[in-house]
Amino acid sequence: MKAISTAVFMGAVIKMDITNVMGINLFPFTPEQLTLVMEKSASENTVLLQSRSKMDLPQGVHQHDSYEFVINLSQTFTSRLEKRSLLIRKNHLAVINPGQDHGTHRPMKGINLLGLHMDSKFLQKVSREVYGTGAVYFNNSDQLPDSSFRGLVNLFMEESALRQPGYRFILQSLDIHLAVCLLRLPHISLPSLSYKFGEKDNIARAIEFIRASFNKDFSLKDVSGVANLSPYHFIRVFKAQTGKTPYEFLLDYKIEKARELLAAGNLTVTEVCYQCGFNNRSHFTAAFKKRVGVTPTGYRNTVSR
Repeated sequence: MKAISTAVFMGAVIKMDITNVMGINLFPFTPEQLTLVMEKSASENTVLLQSRSKMDLPQGVHQHDSYEFVINLSQTFTSRLEKRSLLIRKNHLAVINPGQDHGTHRPMKGINLLGLHMDSKFLQKVSREVYGTGAVYFNNSDQLPDSSFRGLVNLFMEESALRQPGYRFILQSLDIHLAVCLLRLPHISLPSLSYKFGEKDNIARAIEFIRASFNKDFSLKDVSGVANLSPYHFIRVFKAQTGKTPYEFLLDYKIEKARELLAAGNLTVTEVCYQCGFNNRSHFTAAFKKRVGVTPTGYRNTVSR
C-alpha cells in the first residue's frame, strides 16, 4: 500500500474543513501549501487560519462563500477589494463579505495575518436569532477589534488543538460567541431587538445535565436540547440566568470538582486532571491557577496543612 505523506493527508483535511465553510474558491495556496504556512483551527462553522511566520502572498484575487474577518499582524498594507484599494492598519480588523472579490494588487512579502472564516448561513442564522434579520452586510473599513474578540479567538484555537472531553460543546458555544461578537462590530446596520428570558426550569435541567456530564464529551446541541431551546437562544438565556456562558459554567464546575478531589487527597494531581475531564495536565494546571490563584499541587499543599 502506498504511503500518504502527512502534508498530503493534512491538506485533504484542511480542504474538507475549509470548503465546508468557504465553498470551492479557496485561499491562493493549495491545501498542502496551506499546511506549511498557516496554523488551522476549525469547527463546524468556523475556520481560523494564522500565519506560522511572515509569508509572501501572490498577486491575484479570489472570492468565497464565507464572511472573512482579517486581522493584520504585520505592518500597514493595502489590499485589493473589488475595484478599489482597502487599507488595513496594523492590529486592525477588516471584513470581507461573501462573494466580494479581494486579494492583492501585486505580490506582497512579509505579511502576517490571522483570518477567521465563518459560514455565511450560520452567521445569518445567528443574526436572525439576535436581531430578527439575516440580512448581514459589513462595511469593509478596518477597525480595532476589542479584547474580548481576541480572547475568544485564543480559546477557539486552544480547544481545537487540545480536543479535551467536551471540546465539541465548547467549540459550538464559541462559534456562537464569535458570531455575536462580530455582529456587534461597528459599520454594520442591523435593527436591535430586545429579549425577555423566563425559561428557568429549562436552564435548571441544562445545569443538571452539565454537572452530570462534566467529564464526558457532549455537544452544545445535546445540552440545548435538554433545555428545549435552540443553541443560539440557549446561550443567551443561560448567561442571563447564571451570569456565565455555558463554557464558563462548565469550566468552573470542573475546577470546583478538582478542588474537592485535591482536598480529599486520595488521587494524584494527574488522576484528578483526568477525573475532571481534562486530558492535558499543563492545560489543567493553567486553568486551575487562573481561577484559584495557585497550581493544583500548591492548592493540595495548602489544604493538607
